[in-house]
Amino acid sequence: MAASFSHADKNFATSACASAQGCEHKALLEWLSATNGKGDGIKSRSASAQTNSLLSAVPLSRWLPAATEFRETEHCAQNSFGEGERPMPIRSFIALELSDEVRANLMQLLTALRQMPATVKWVEAENLHLTLKFLGEVPEGQIAAITETLSAIAQATPTFAFAVKGVGGFPDLRRPRVLWVGVEAPKELLTLQRQIEQGMERLGFAPEGRPYHPHITIGRVKAMQGLAPVLAILKEHANTLFGTVTVRHLTLFRSDLSREGPTYTPLAQLPFGG
Repeated sequence: MAASFSHADKNFATSACASAQGCEHKALLEWLSATNGKGDGIKSRSASAQTNSLLSAVPLSRWLPAATEFRETEHCAQNSFGEGERPMPIRSFIALELSDEVRANLMQLLTALRQMPATVKWVEAENLHLTLKFLGEVPEGQIAAITETLSAIAQATPTFAFAVKGVGGFPDLRRPRVLWVGVEAPKELLTLQRQIEQGMERLGFAPEGRPYHPHITIGRVKAMQGLAPVLAILKEHANTLFGTVTVRHLTLFRSDLSREGPTYTPLAQLPFGG
């Protein structure tokens, strides 16, 4: 598949890819640029119209095969833009890691829950954490600025501890979509999360639209059928203390998704200065 790029095509693809969310969207935009905005069922539009409306208007099944073919043959292999290959965005989040005590106790709870015939995607023990801020798809070039901001926040934060106690669900335990164990948050934790929220907003990340509710996700409910035994076990642990966590650093993670489940890898650990 040969593609000829005009100067306008290059400018459009460069700016659109920088603002698009996810590699599939980038592939679509690059493919449209290479084909002058034409494709299976897609009308030719101006660059601004494509950027503003095409991503949400065109069904995935109509453009993904051709977009993927273009990405593999032109963008990744032959690098049609004449520049260095653009790095993939990094799905990232900021979190606190758990103590061995808490992780071991939650593993025992999860072992019991997994025996129940419920349609729940349980979190693997190594993936348990307390999220402070989900960043989403982050350009690789922005990781350094995020790390620098987090380092400054961490250096001004004293060591503190929090308790992991009780269980719950979102929106509630009557018809939950998410199952979690609770966190008794001291003021230091809430202050840290607020500072991170503000710091990331200065870097261009949208602020969370709802109040922060610290929790540790243990499962995501796929269907209500067969959930009653799970809820019965959780109710037995309504006031269970799973342990405490002494926090001495915060961690910036990357999240790689696959059919087997997510893999979380620390990108940076920022020690507290207090």
